[in-house]
Amino acid sequence: IIDQLGYLPSNLISVPARSSQQSSHPVVLKCYPLGGGSKRRKTKAIQNKTPFPTLYWLACPLVHRAISDLERRGYVKILERRLFDEADGQQQLNDAHLRYAKERWDTLKPNDREWVLTSSSDRMIHMLKDSGVAGIELWTGTSTQAYIKCLHAHYAHFRGSKTAGASGNIIGQW
Repeated sequence: IIDQLGYLPSNLISVPARSSQQSSHPVVLKCYPLGGGSKRRKTKAIQNKTPFPTLYWLACPLVHRAISDLERRGYVKILERRLFDEADGQQQLNDAHLRYAKERWDTLKPNDREWVLTSSSDRMIHMLKDSGVAGIELWTGTSTQAYIKCLHAHYAHFRGSKTAGASGNIIGQW
């Protein structure tokens, strides 16, 4: 991890996905929803409770570059169109967002959940409890579409949660 990122994240929980190469280097990290982020953000935090809503973090620089290339080539829009072509694509994506939000909230220790509910702003509560992959607002079915914000986050969710059961993240799967 240090070789790939240059440091060890202070909120690291586990390495749920590794490469299939001989080196078996980390591809995805699972991170605790509090206490992460940059040193600058941490200095502003109360009791080292910096919110870190990215539960699954893509750590492999090779995969990161490949996904960045897809984003540069317009694949966010391409996959959004594909999402509409799938009969239940938008619902599948929304379900993945809901599972992500629930897993992030359930990952918090009970005392941290209580702290968030009693000592945090509504924005922080919403960020940790209700936002989906990449902090996306959940699609309610009343808007015109579900959308994709970051292919890196969707792929990390797909790869990282496979060991704990299917993420259902069709964007990461595609």
